[in-house]
Parts: sequence; structure tokens; C-alpha cells
Amino acid sequence: MRVARVIERLLPLARAFTIVDRDPEAALNAALSQIHDEAVRLIRDGSPGAYARIADVYERLLLAQPETWARYGQRFGPDVAGGLHPFQFTLFDRVERRLYEELELAVLSPSREIGRDALNLPLAVAFGTIEPRAIELARRMLRLFVAVEQVLIRSPAGDKRSALFGNSWLRLSEYGRSVERLVTDNESSADDRDYGVQALRQVFDAYTLMAKAFVDHNPRETGAFAELNRYLGEFLQHWDPEHDRPYEWEVELLAERGNTDARELARLRARVEENAARAQVKQDLDTWRAAQRFALLWWSLRRLRESGDSTFVDAWNAYVGYFGDLGETARVVDRAIEADFRDRGQWSDWILSELPMGQVHGLAVDWEFLQTFIVLALNRVPPDGPAPQFEPLEWLANRSHDIRQIVDGVLANENLRPLLPEERLEDRADRVVEAFEAMFRAREQQEEQRVIDSALDLEAVEGFRQGVRSAWAARRLVGPALLDAGMYEVPQDEPPDGTRWGIQPELILKSLFIPEPRVLGGDWRATDIGRHLAESEVRRLAERAFESPEYSGEEGTSLAEQLRAAIVEVRAYGEKLLVLVPSRWRLTQALELVLAERRGGDTQPPRWVPDEEVRESFLGTADDVPVFDSREMPSDKIAVVAIDRFARWRQWKPQDDHEIHVSITDYDDEAARALVEEKEELFRTEERTTSEARARGVRKAVLLDVYEKFEVEVVDPEAARWLTVPEELRGH
Repeated sequence: MRVARVIERLLPLARAFTIVDRDPEAALNAALSQIHDEAVRLIRDGSPGAYARIADVYERLLLAQPETWARYGQRFGPDVAGGLHPFQFTLFDRVERRLYEELELAVLSPSREIGRDALNLPLAVAFGTIEPRAIELARRMLRLFVAVEQVLIRSPAGDKRSALFGNSWLRLSEYGRSVERLVTDNESSADDRDYGVQALRQVFDAYTLMAKAFVDHNPRETGAFAELNRYLGEFLQHWDPEHDRPYEWEVELLAERGNTDARELARLRARVEENAARAQVKQDLDTWRAAQRFALLWWSLRRLRESGDSTFVDAWNAYVGYFGDLGETARVVDRAIEADFRDRGQWSDWILSELPMGQVHGLAVDWEFLQTFIVLALNRVPPDGPAPQFEPLEWLANRSHDIRQIVDGVLANENLRPLLPEERLEDRADRVVEAFEAMFRAREQQEEQRVIDSALDLEAVEGFRQGVRSAWAARRLVGPALLDAGMYEVPQDEPPDGTRWGIQPELILKSLFIPEPRVLGGDWRATDIGRHLAESEVRRLAERAFESPEYSGEEGTSLAEQLRAAIVEVRAYGEKLLVLVPSRWRLTQALELVLAERRGGDTQPPRWVPDEEVRESFLGTADDVPVFDSREMPSDKIAVVAIDRFARWRQWKPQDDHEIHVSITDYDDEAARALVEEKEELFRTEERTTSEARARGVRKAVLLDVYEKFEVEVVDPEAARWLTVPEELRGH
């Protein structure tokens, strides 16, 4: 009667889900607590029939929410399942926490029937997620299933344990077959196939995590490895979309004959594309399954390397037979390294879960994958034969710069000796190193050719140009000051000779400006050039001011007193003054300024200061005159300038009606050859001696030219003074 009352209360709740602003939290928590307490009692009392009915309530409760969302046309993915707030404790969090406690208790109970129903519960929910396409709930349920399986794996061996494994692994396989049909069925839509791929990958992951638990706790249970591998290997076994007709060559032959209806040709070509897409799906899934097996091989090696316990050799041997083809294995390892980098560290999490909290840890899963592959290769490579040939794989090649050092590290590790061949190990190692070095060279050549062949990405070029201009505008000091003082002009005529001011044209990496392989750093480079160009304008104005009279001052006066006396002299010629000083901390103290707010005072910069970056250089005031420091100022001089009288700044707009010209020029083969013939040492190295090789180096670069055009016309030389900074204040 007690079970009936609990179920009677929970069944209406499972049917009552609607999409509302707020869940009835208190009622829900009370109901969940009641069913949890009842489930625990039934497990302890050994009542399988009554417990099965509780499991049925859980199943309907968990499926009610995604089924409701499905009626509104919304799939139950991570965004929906996560609630409206990133830290919200959702229904599934509350249920999962209680369920894990119950299922753990159930599989360890004496009742085989209760244990079977407990392990079946998350799988039954997973089956129910297929129709509403609730991929996130499926993921949670398989995660729960694996967690309970891990409890069972850690428990003592026995007939009940073996029976529970056999039944639950078969049920997981049946679920996998159900989602597999979404992938393999010719009638599946693209969305259905995508869902099937996600769900099937979750199944692969579940079998992998169970195998990992055996590696961790029972590495000699080779029968378990064999059974898990059998189930994992059965998926997609009889699906061969790469052999489905029509073949591409057949369709093209029909097109050449010219007697096939155009609509029929279009239909056949669409079918060829669909077959190719399905073949790619199969290849991706096969590779993912192989990557998971390789991860188990790596984990077995890692355990052996850390412990020296030879029992882990059994786990290694359970998976090493799947990797006989080194070329194919290299592709799998390459994909695994990429996946761990891009997919939020799936296998890195295996390591992190064992490390102490509250500390910083450096992980190198990519390096450990490479080490595992080397151990495989040492066993597969004949000592007398040629080195194997590997494709120039991106992720694997980029981690093999120090391949000799990595191989030597494997050979020197005594704990790895049981995995290595005894016969002519050093010769095998030489073949492996040779193979990796050849792959690395091939990858470099491939990347080099890709860069050479790629057209410049116009969006990247324009982004660089705008980055230079934005940084220049944000860091500019002299231009805005003279504009405010009425001494800034923008002529419309052509600029005369001698007005160019900018960087020396230079060759920089072309890969900063192509889609693939894009090298990072373009944004930083643009910002650095723009800032430097703006700051260098200070030097240009200061150099003209240094042509004015030096203020010597009275002997024995402090530098602060001399500065104020110089200000008095310059004020006789203008009303708007500016002081420029070198960036020296001790010098700032010696000037006895009324400090800026950012320097601990309360003085604000002039209103014409354009941006936060320039505000950083505002030190404060001396007799109400703003003082700015600059890295462009020489360490031995200070300039005092009446900016409304001293000079007129003329600034032309040489490109796109803008003050800053930015050009990025690509070289074709003819232009590159002409350049290296003109400049005999350009790109000359020990490896690059011929004109052809050096021209290839040029074609990997672009010519960057950045400049502005302005002139500074001194109107009144007397409207500026400069002071000498004492020797002791010139240091940092």
C-alpha cells in the first residue's frame, strides 16, 4: 500500500510539466525526497517488483520535460537542459544526485533483479530520448549508467556481477543499435543523421569509460576487455556507404555521352554527394571509435609508466592488436590530439579528475599520445627495412619537433621496457626518428606551398589596416594638442617630398593574411605599429623644439625650479603650453608636479586628450601646464612648447581619405625572383642558396609599408625651450 501511495502521488507530477516561468520548487523537492526514501527502503528490503514500479516513475518523470519541449518544436539540448541561469540547479541535477545513490545501493545489493532494473533505468530513459531528440538527457543518462557500472567494476568478482555486466552491456548495445539506424538508414534526414552521430558517439564514449575503469581497477580482467571491444566493434560493421552507387565516374560518363536528361543528371549528382557525405560520416565515426581505443592504450601505458606494475601490460595487450597499420594509426592519433585540444580536453579530464584541487597543473596529453604512438611504432618497424612513411599530419607533425629526445625518453624509461621489443631496439628507434623527421619536413613543405598558393584574405588585410589606424588614433598626443590650439591643417594638395614618416618597408609573414593556415599575431602587430607611429610624432615635434634656445637657469636651482622658470619664458609667446619629458620615474618625482589622478593626485588631463591610452602618459601639471611623458623623448632633455605659437602641423591624407597609409603587397613568382636577384643576401641560408629557393622564401612573405605624411613648420622658434636633465635622473 505504501508503494502504491508514492506512485499515485508521483504519476500526476510526471504528467504535469508545462513550460512556465518558475517550477514549484518546494512541492517538487518534497516529492523527489519521498520517492528517493521509498526507493532506498525497497532496495534494502529486497522488493524487486515494487522497485521496478519506482523505476518506471523515474523514467516517466525524466522524460516528461523533453517531451514537453518537443511538443513546442524545441529539442532538449544542453542550452535548454541547463536552465536559464548558468548556476541553476535543474530538475535533472536533483534527480541525478538521488538516483546515483539509489543505483549504487541497488547494484551492490544481494538482489540480481534489483541490480538489473537499476542498471536498466538510465538506459530505458536513453531509449526514450530518441523520439524527442533529447541529446542532453541521453548524455546525462549514459554518464549516470557509466558511473554505476564503475561501482560494479570496483566490487568483488562473482556470478551476480558477471550477470549484471552481461545484461547491461547488451542493453547499451541495443540502445546503440537504435541510434545507429538514424545514421545508416537511407531515409534519414540530415538532422536525424546528425543526431544519430552524436548519440552513437556517446555510446562509444560509454564503452570506453567502462573499459578505462577496468584498466584502473582490474587490468587483468581480459575477458571484460574482449567483451567490451566486441560490443564496440559491432556498430557500423555492415554499413558501407562508400560502395553505394552511383559512383562519381559513372555519372560523369553519362554526362560526357550527352544523352541523359539534365534533371536526371542533377538527381544522380545529388545522390553521389549524399553518398560521399554518408561515407564521411562513417569514416569520422570509425576514426572516433579508434581514437577511443587508442586513448585506452595510452591510459594503460600511463599507468604502467607511473607505477611499474606489469599487470597493466594485460590491458595494453587488449588494445594493441587494433593498431597494426602505422599509417592509419598516425591518422587516428592526429585526430585524437586535435579532439583533445578542440573538444575541451576530453582525455585531459581523465588526468585532471585524479589531481588535487586548488593547484595549478600542467597537462601534456598530446605529448603522451605521441609517446604511446612511438611505443607502437617501435614494435611495428623492422630494424632493417626502410622507415615507414607517414602523411604530413598537422597535429602530429607539429608536436614532433624534438622527436629524437622523445624517443630517447621512451627508451630510457625502465617501466616501459615490458612494452618494447628486445631485438635491435636502437635500430628501430632510428627508423622511427627518420620517419617522423621526414613527416615534419613534408608538413613544412606542404604548409609552405599552401601559403604561397593562397590569395590574401582581403578582410584580414583591411582588419590589419584598421587596427593600425585605430591604435594610432588612440595613442596620438601631438596632433590633438595642435588641433585644439588651432595650429593643425589638412591640406588638399599633393604632399611635397620629405613629408613621409613611418616604418621602413619590411617583409612580414604572409600567413598573417590568409585564411589557412592563419598565424596569430596580426592584431598585436597592427596595434604595435599604430602606437609606435603615434608616439613617434612626439619625437618629431621635440626635435624641432630642441632647435630653440636651451633654458640654462641659475646655478644651484633645482630642476623643478628650472622647469617653472622656462615655463615663464615660453608664456611670453603663447597661452597654451605643453611640457614633454622622458619616461623616468625618478625624473617625475624631481619635477614636483601636481600629480594626475592616475598618479595619486586629483588633476585631470586637458579636454583634448583623445583616449585612455594617452591619459596614461599624463603626469600632472607644473604651474597649470600639462606634463606628458613619452618613451620617444631622449633621456637627457625636456621640452616646453607653446603649442599655439611655436609650430604649424600639416597632415595629408594619402590613402582612403585617411592620415595613415597601410599597404600589404603579395609577390608572384616573377616579382620574387627579381627581388632576390636584386638583393643577393635576402633569405639566403645554408639550406636556401639558389635563387629559386630564396624566391620561395619571399613568396611566403608580404611587403608591409605603413606611413603618414606631414610636415612641422616652425612659426616662432622663441616659443619653445628645452632643458638638460641631470645625469643622475636619466636612469630608469
